[in-house]
Amino acid sequence: MLYITIMEVKKMKMLLPHQFKTIGAIIAPLGFAMWTLGQLGYVSMVLASFGVSFLSAESRTLRVSFFVTSLLSLLFGTFFVAFAKEKVEDEMVQRVRLESFMFAALLQIVVVLSFFVSAVVLGEPPRSLMELFAIGVFLLFWVSYVVRFNYTLHFSDQQWKTP
Repeated sequence: MLYITIMEVKKMKMLLPHQFKTIGAIIAPLGFAMWTLGQLGYVSMVLASFGVSFLSAESRTLRVSFFVTSLLSLLFGTFFVAFAKEKVEDEMVQRVRLESFMFAALLQIVVVLSFFVSAVVLGEPPRSLMELFAIGVFLLFWVSYVVRFNYTLHFSDQQWKTP
């Protein structure tokens, strides 16, 4: 059983400098936009406008490279936002960080179990849905962590903020 106390989190020196939060906030939405445009077929349209056939090996290599780059941009951007230090890194921030990780893990487990129960009841989903679910559940953890951490830290618990 994994048990992490606030003091153990405090001892971990694995957080990135605060500047990485800004970098991540820029490249994560860019990666998501690139991936979405690729899924909507715009990459194939751009390649076709340059005379690259959709079925050619060159087209496949370019499309796969585009999707890998966009997904990695999204993942690294989210990672940078999640593991960047706050300007003031105190015990309250560390407590919120730990609680946000636990919330994200619980949410991910609930979504995965719900998906598998629905797959048993409704039958096996198509392969394309399984691939999309795999990417979505992978991102769900990080996005839910970042959203909950920043919401809790900056928009709720006004009692913690100093005037």
